[in-house]
Amino acid sequence: MKSPALYILEVLFCSGLLLALYRLLLVRRVAFGAARRYLVAAVLLSALIPALDIPVYPARTVVYPLPLIAAQPENPAALAEPAPAGTLPAAETPAIPVDRARWLRIAVAGLYILTAGLSLGIFFRRIVSIRRLRRRSHLSDRGDYTLAENPAVETPFSFLRTVFLGGAYEGLQRDVVLCHEASHVRHRHSVERIVVELVRSLFWFNPFVWMASRWLQEVQEWEADRDVLDAGYDLTEYRTIIFRQLFGYNPDIACGLNHSLTKNRFAMMTQFKGRRFAFLRFGAAIPVVAGMMMLCSFTTRMPEPGAELAQPAAPVLSGLEKMTPVEVLYSETCTSLEGKFGYFMYIPADDSKYRARGTKILSPSGQDISEWAWKHYSVKAANPVFVVGGELLSKEEYADRERSKFRDFPGSVKEAVFVDYSPRIYAGPAVGELLGDPSVDVLVVTGIPSPAAGAASVASIRIDADKRITFNGEPVAFDGLTAKIAAWRDALSEEERPQATICLRADPATRMGVVTDVKQALRQENVLRLSYGQGTQPGVVRTLPPEFGRSSRQNGVQVVEMPKIKERNLFLVLVNGAGQVLAGPEGRQEIVEVSALPALVEVFVLNEHNDPALPEKTLREIPLSDGTMGSYPVSDGIVSLQTSRDTPYDTYVEVQRRLAQGFAAAREKVAQGWLGAPSYAALSPADRAVVDRAVPLNIAEAEPHDVVRRTRK
Repeated sequence: MKSPALYILEVLFCSGLLLALYRLLLVRRVAFGAARRYLVAAVLLSALIPALDIPVYPARTVVYPLPLIAAQPENPAALAEPAPAGTLPAAETPAIPVDRARWLRIAVAGLYILTAGLSLGIFFRRIVSIRRLRRRSHLSDRGDYTLAENPAVETPFSFLRTVFLGGAYEGLQRDVVLCHEASHVRHRHSVERIVVELVRSLFWFNPFVWMASRWLQEVQEWEADRDVLDAGYDLTEYRTIIFRQLFGYNPDIACGLNHSLTKNRFAMMTQFKGRRFAFLRFGAAIPVVAGMMMLCSFTTRMPEPGAELAQPAAPVLSGLEKMTPVEVLYSETCTSLEGKFGYFMYIPADDSKYRARGTKILSPSGQDISEWAWKHYSVKAANPVFVVGGELLSKEEYADRERSKFRDFPGSVKEAVFVDYSPRIYAGPAVGELLGDPSVDVLVVTGIPSPAAGAASVASIRIDADKRITFNGEPVAFDGLTAKIAAWRDALSEEERPQATICLRADPATRMGVVTDVKQALRQENVLRLSYGQGTQPGVVRTLPPEFGRSSRQNGVQVVEMPKIKERNLFLVLVNGAGQVLAGPEGRQEIVEVSALPALVEVFVLNEHNDPALPEKTLREIPLSDGTMGSYPVSDGIVSLQTSRDTPYDTYVEVQRRLAQGFAAAREKVAQGWLGAPSYAALSPADRAVVDRAVPLNIAEAEPHDVVRRTRK
């Protein structure tokens, strides 16, 4: 969305360009009616075109990381041991600066509203005065118009279908005046004046709208004068009548004899002649309007990502998977609301010294030491680089990309903070070596943005060790969680609701019973996308299954019947309260280590030897990136993850992550064997989508019903 200042500049540009075209090519050269319509259209288009937002999607966008300019290294804050409990230094209270820019914006907005309000008030007051005058006048129907005669009318004028006339007009003079005003009524000049007057009241600061209003009055009088002379009245007598009425009065929004420069009117009575092919002059307006739309209305948009939300992002940097991320307790990025990067900083995790509780940092005794920890223990990056959605961005590009998602940072309207609860942060000289730029000291790989950043379709639910729940940082009792979710979901637009996602974070020791209850509340409100995360690890996104066999609920929850699944197509993963994992094809489960799950899932999904005890395959047509169709035997296998209410949350998240690794390994083999690529990461986005269709991420979190079991003897 463009800023008000930019919109005003574009309005001035468009209106000035359109009126310049009128003066250069159209005035006195085209028919009066065409000139009137052009002026009204120019006033409206100059306000409308800058307000349009027409997206232009490039056919394909290839991102090339730009060389990063080395920044002067900053002296990192020295890491100090926290003071013992009870001896923490007093919190320093920073002086809050006076934000002059904010008050200036408020003053300018107030001036605009006040002036526009006064202008509209005067406009409507004129209309009311005309209506009051009409009620006090003697009315007579003349067919095409209504004549309102009142001695208080000093100068004849017309408004909409009413002609107002005083009592001092007789004979030929009366006939000429009525012919002139009837022309205004017949051409609906008052309607055009009302439209332009409303626009002028809203855009009172635009001098070009005032000029257009004046020129419209001028051409309307020219047209009425021409109609009087075409009716056969004498030119000299008509000019005499105009001189007599020159010093009268009528409302500005009405049409009357004194609303133009008399010299220009007299000249147009004898000089104007219609020119042949004058309509061709309007052809010049077509490229002008098209150019204004290209400059002011078209905005380049990146196409929406076509990959599934549940698909794990492929690494974009070779060697990154070999590096170990820094254990981080909390991190944040600061930027200005104009998109200028401020800083990236984080607090290293050290549970022996302090711990995080929501947005607070607590000492071992539970004392809030947030301000002290940020001041004495945080690490501030001098030259960070970001990876967002698989795209490598400099800090300036990252700020520009994310500024629309920022929330106001407390105590300042100039800055905003983007908080991601699940970034992967890599620091040290190895980062610079990996990127080929020694000045880079931190690499931040971020996934789904936190709702604290203002992403409307993403919210967060956090569960601490004491089973206390916060929704978007606000503590909430479990009984009130459903209402909070419903209120948040109802505030989303129809386009945002299908993408509504909850970022769930819980203490490692949290039991799945609490998480299951939270998931049930989400199902009730038809919010089915969840990002499970824990610590600094990236979130694992999954879609909750709908409620089976339940009656229809509010918010359009769809109730479906689970299809019958053959036993050979089912891979069960059971996690008990002790964190033990029982996994394997239906009827052949055994206790396994969590680390063994990726290999087991890979073998199950691929079934390379067509084992009759492993999933069936269905030959399906898949559109390839070159526009042709390809056939691939897609597995019918489904991985069903089941937990008990006392399953530890950290084990559950780790199992989810390992299952995703198994599907990723299967996709790696398909990319190499079917498409002949060196790796899945080396594929283009279009080819990755092909592999994703060949190996869909089929993970269910609810036990399927009506499983067809083999008869055992």
